[in-house]
Amino acid sequence: MKIIIIFNVLEAESLKQYSNEVFTLFDTQKTFSSDSLDALIIKIADDNSSYFNYSLIISLIGFLILVFFAFYIYKTTKDRFDTILGYIQNLTEEKPDFSLRIASKQNDEIGKLIQLFNQLSDKLEHMYKTSSQAFLTEIEETQKEVVFTMGAIGESRSKETGNHVKRVAEYSKLLALYYGLGEKEAEMLKQASPMHDIGKIAIPDAILNKAGSFNKEERLIMDKHVIYGYEMLKSSTRPLLKTASIVAYEHHEKWDGSGYPRALKGEEIHIFGRITAIADVFDALGSERVYKEAWSDERMFALFKKERGKHFDPTLIDMFFDNLEKFLAIRNTFKD
Repeated sequence: MKIIIIFNVLEAESLKQYSNEVFTLFDTQKTFSSDSLDALIIKIADDNSSYFNYSLIISLIGFLILVFFAFYIYKTTKDRFDTILGYIQNLTEEKPDFSLRIASKQNDEIGKLIQLFNQLSDKLEHMYKTSSQAFLTEIEETQKEVVFTMGAIGESRSKETGNHVKRVAEYSKLLALYYGLGEKEAEMLKQASPMHDIGKIAIPDAILNKAGSFNKEERLIMDKHVIYGYEMLKSSTRPLLKTASIVAYEHHEKWDGSGYPRALKGEEIHIFGRITAIADVFDALGSERVYKEAWSDERMFALFKKERGKHFDPTLIDMFFDNLEKFLAIRNTFKD
């Protein structure tokens, strides 16, 4: 049996008209509306009583819908996959931005993939932050340990104990805080101050451990330890070692300009140098050395008052005596 389909001109024109309306519907609406499609179908039904025309148009519309949704699914799927790939590419960069997340409200397979990606990004961001911080902390702690050990080695060559550098470090931080330096600066000074005499490693043992007083030539050699220490440290770009270089270079300068190596005066001397000068002398006088007995507190305090405004920064000396019990507590905590 043969089925012969015959179009007349009017039917062909109607088909063309409705086809154009379908395309217009898809072109003008960014979000597909089933209501709009229903309205178009009703219009076609109203305009055509012929079952043939109606079924043909409905078939055409159905085909166009399938084509439209196939293209829509392909396009949106591709765009979402491209977005995911772009974010993955970001993670391969030298300095990735771990804070990026993909926004998606869909609950399909790609939506689930996006959720999984975001969860992975959360974990990567956490791991990056914690591991980076742990790594930096490890570096800082290693630096501090190396600086303290080097300082202790310098002191041990002159028969002084490791507790000397511990006490000087604690005194320095306490005085820095009383002076008004911030916690970060005060802590930096504490960590750097053990290096104040690192230059002593370049001084001959015969001079360094001489029991009696130095002659003029020996004194000149001994005084060079501040230059040696500075030369060892000055080229570093690390804040801790730069601070240590200042301390090594200036802790023997005096407020009245009679110190060495550059005869700096008053506030020309870096605050780190002025603070370490008091901390070092306080501990040195109160400790036994190869060339002297430990001084009594009374004798030592009398010297400090006498040297206020001469050897020592007068403001710092006042702060030292105003908080004397705190410094004595540190001394008792780190006894030799």
